[in-house]
Parts: sequence; structure tokens; C-alpha cells
Amino acid sequence: MLNTDLTSLIVDITRLLPELSSYIERFHQTIVETGVNVSSDASNNLFLDAPSNISPSDLDKIGKKVSIIDRLINSHDCTLNDLFKKGSSIEESLKEINPRYKSQLIEHIDKFKEIRKTYIH
Repeated sequence: MLNTDLTSLIVDITRLLPELSSYIERFHQTIVETGVNVSSDASNNLFLDAPSNISPSDLDKIGKKVSIIDRLINSHDCTLNDLFKKGSSIEESLKEINPRYKSQLIEHIDKFKEIRKTYIH
């Protein structure tokens, strides 16, 4: 049962990591294409600083697009963190049964950390 649950979590993680990476790439692509600068405050609220040649209506569209992508990134981040917590709990149980058990999550966690490092604003 534990192995089946862990396998299911790993399948979900394996699917979500590339999606997260794709959303982050889309975020950066939007920033580069539009020339806006994005920053955030302590509460993670996004602020856009646009070149003067961008009209207010275009800035509004860019802002909405950036906000949607940011929400997708944060949603995937939360989901993946939850999956890693559940997976770690399962792996702790598996280690109690078999002290030689080797984590199947480590490489996925490392990949997640590398992907998250690329999302800075």
C-alpha cells in the first residue's frame, strides 16, 4: 500500500515539475517580450514597471497575463510541496520497515529546487 501511494505521488510530481518549469519560462518570456520589470513586495504582490511606450490598456493586459502565470506557478509550487510532504512521510514509514530503503524523492526535490531558483522577481 505504501509503495503504491508513493508511486502515485511520484507520477504526479513527474507530471507537475515540467509544467512548473514551463510556466516559469512563459513568465520570463512575457517579461522579455514586453520589456516590463516585475518586482514583488514582502506579501508577494506583483508590481509592474513598464517602459513609457506601453499604453495603459496594454499594461493592463500584460499585468493580467503575468498575474495568471504567477498564480499557476504558485499553485503548482503549493501542490508540489504538499506532494513532497506526503511522500516524505511515506518514505519515513518505509524506512522503519526497511532501514536500507533509499529515497525516490531526493532527485525530484533537487529538480524542484533548481526550477524554483529560476523564478525570481
